[in-house]
Amino acid sequence: MRIQFLLIGLLTACVPAMAEPVVVVLPFDPVIDSVYGYYGEKQSVLDYRFALQQMIVTELGKRQEIRVIEPADLERYLKEHPQADLWNNPAQAARVAAALGADYALIGTYGEFTREIRVDARVVVAATGDVPQGNTVSAVASVWEDLPTAASRISEGVLPILLASGLLRPTSKGVLYPEGDLSAYDPNRSAAPATARLVIWVNAPAPAITSTPALDFVRCDRIDVMNIPNEKQRTHACRVAVAPGGAVHLRVAHRGYLPYEESLELAAGKAYRLEIDLKPVERLPR
Repeated sequence: MRIQFLLIGLLTACVPAMAEPVVVVLPFDPVIDSVYGYYGEKQSVLDYRFALQQMIVTELGKRQEIRVIEPADLERYLKEHPQADLWNNPAQAARVAAALGADYALIGTYGEFTREIRVDARVVVAATGDVPQGNTVSAVASVWEDLPTAASRISEGVLPILLASGLLRPTSKGVLYPEGDLSAYDPNRSAAPATARLVIWVNAPAPAITSTPALDFVRCDRIDVMNIPNEKQRTHACRVAVAPGGAVHLRVAHRGYLPYEESLELAAGKAYRLEIDLKPVERLPR
């Protein structure tokens, strides 16, 4: 029996811990043409944007299976990076979520009517900026004073979406290969001695490559004479840049794939090849 427990413990230790889904809740937009009755008169929609946001953050924050970006961190980012006033925009939400290290953004609208308030929420995938089929939740409360009930129902509805997504979170991977001295690729000695050569192969036709410090990536010359299979030449992109020796932070993205992000340490006077396998975005069954 003791041996069985030891084996179970060893097997459990070998299983990697499941990363918790991270979500940022953005302010909800009012449906401007909705109205509610007050002593027989129609009143304009009230401003519940930040109230709904805070209530949903509180409800989701009660769960240990997910992590919610702190509103203070979101507010600090927005002060440094002003956004459009309307938040029910998946592309904008994805940019904010990615900048804050979140996997998902929660956006939505609310409307006030004579006898009810309706809230519609959508879960945006930060890696792609889209809202997959089934990532929408609605809630209706009987009167406008019952806003906390609507917020609670929205939280209960989006939680299974976030948890289901978190169970199948693939990652894009890359492998860095040293390829010798820079001088072998620079016969004219035109490169500065304190620089390195970095070639990137990506399994996508038109990747967007950004880096810190900013590097000028251009198409590789004469890939037809490289020892590269023809099929790979048709499906992969090759980019090359001259980088200063030291740390370089890279982000490689392409629509329909999860982005690759990595910090590299390049030695001056050396050449490197980085092969990146971008993982296609998976559509989760509902």
